[in-house]
Amino acid sequence: MIVFKNYDIKSGDVFKFSYNAKAPANLDYENKAFEMYGIYFTNNISTGKIEDKAIATKIGLNTGKEAVLNAKLESVLGEGASVKAGEHLKYIVTINNNRTISAEGTTINIEIPNNLEYIPTEGENYKIRTIMPLQKFEMPEEPDWDNINWDKSEMSKEEAMAMWKQQAEQMKQQMEEYSKWVEEQKAQGVEFDENITEQKKNIGNRNRKHENKSNNKKRTGV
Repeated sequence: MIVFKNYDIKSGDVFKFSYNAKAPANLDYENKAFEMYGIYFTNNISTGKIEDKAIATKIGLNTGKEAVLNAKLESVLGEGASVKAGEHLKYIVTINNNRTISAEGTTINIEIPNNLEYIPTEGENYKIRTIMPLQKFEMPEEPDWDNINWDKSEMSKEEAMAMWKQQAEQMKQQMEEYSKWVEEQKAQGVEFDENITEQKKNIGNRNRKHENKSNNKKRTGV
């Protein structure tokens, strides 16, 4: 708030000021925020003094629009039918964009079951993504050797410390070898995810532009 005390602004005078407005972080798309300010003053008019005000033009910003796509995966296999080994099973992916802005360069990711093989169609822009579980290692915590009652132990303190050190060295070596192997696999395009427990394969299918209100279908053979 800016307050003037006993300050007269004559007709034609200009007072300029500026201020910063901070927008909240992590706003979703298609949100709007506006603000304005008002000036309250004593207006000297010909009939006397009156309490007056002037309200500025509203200003604001918006976070922009986004495309929201809904995808549906269906097989063309009839109800109750079965697929034998070596036969083809066709899927249809239906994509709907119900917003007012187009989505460009969209990618469809479909997980491939371990017992199926993906068969691309001619000219299809796709990539097979192999995702493997990332194993976690935790170094064992060194015991508090001085707080162990060695009189009741089957081994001496020195023997236990030597054994623990040997196990820790083996664990460290396994971690280093595993980290090296992970980097080698990553260099070949394999991805790792610590939140999965078994290997997965995904189809990354690059699609054309999805206009608003569109209903695009793409067939994939598995």
